[in-house]
Amino acid sequence: MKWVQVGLVLSIKIVVVLSTTNLLASRNGDLEADPITFWTPGGSTLASSTVHVHGGSRSAYISGRSQYWEGIEHTFTNDTLDLTMDNIYAFVGFIRLENLAPGQLYEEVEVMMEQKFYNTEVRGYYIISRSTHTPIGTWVEVGGDFKLVDNLERIRIYIQVTSKEVNYYFDTASLVELVPDPNWMANAEANINLYRKANLDVTVLNPENMNLNDYTIELVQDKSEFGHGTAIRTDLWTDPTYSYYPDTVYNILKAEWVTVENGLRWKNMEAVELPHDRPNRNVQMHLGQDDHSRFTGEHFPRVPFADTTGTNPFICNGTRCTSRTEPVQVVRFQKRTPCIQDGGPEILHLSP
Repeated sequence: MKWVQVGLVLSIKIVVVLSTTNLLASRNGDLEADPITFWTPGGSTLASSTVHVHGGSRSAYISGRSQYWEGIEHTFTNDTLDLTMDNIYAFVGFIRLENLAPGQLYEEVEVMMEQKFYNTEVRGYYIISRSTHTPIGTWVEVGGDFKLVDNLERIRIYIQVTSKEVNYYFDTASLVELVPDPNWMANAEANINLYRKANLDVTVLNPENMNLNDYTIELVQDKSEFGHGTAIRTDLWTDPTYSYYPDTVYNILKAEWVTVENGLRWKNMEAVELPHDRPNRNVQMHLGQDDHSRFTGEHFPRVPFADTTGTNPFICNGTRCTSRTEPVQVVRFQKRTPCIQDGGPEILHLSP
């Protein structure tokens, strides 16, 4: 038996049917009313605008924010909108940032929900969605789904932007109920041939007029239309007793990119000293590597420098540095690592 290897790329489409009834259609969900009705400013200044619109001829313009949580909001009660407890709903809208805070390339935008319960002043706050890299000057869809719990008196959905200096436009909001399909498993099984399978025609060039009855065609999927990947642990990746771990990523998962979970973060990798020769902690692979965060939260480096005995030496202009363990500010990465002399504030340039 002879084998012929053929490359294959498959496109898989998943069809999801949602409710099309927009519960905000009668509550100015399209933001076309001037002055704006149903929506409130939430501590900001709210006005109707024709400068930028996502749909229709008007949108909401939000400015004058003094806190990050201030902005456009919509409140729902059982008296104003028939929301059923234990049901699942999806809220979606479109936001366009007018400006950014100084020094920022993007902003974090969150769609929040405040829940007020009967017979108590206790409130619950939940994140419906978070868009961490929202750019300026383009419409971005925000929102997500949530499930209502029992004993709710009202809910308030509002938009918060990390930097209070940011003004923005908001438009085309919708609230729909997501109705679970009790027959989804049976329908998926019945439609598997339609959505997950397809005929594949293979053309074999045979200039030598060989008898092709002796050949078997083997298909190997080299890539997918949507590049998929995973997070990996560097300790398992570099441990020879876990050789099956990278093998699983390469040959079973067939990841097209990876991101290191925590192995390249300062706290886990360089918390005590600053050597650049720890290859056992680096991931050497032929996959594309997603650049993961190296400094998070309060874990900025505190670097022990060489003392007068030469312990842990760092060379500064041909002489040894004095012993220091003060915090440093990391501003960028570069190949060369200069030492820090007395004086401050200090800036340390690091190589990853």
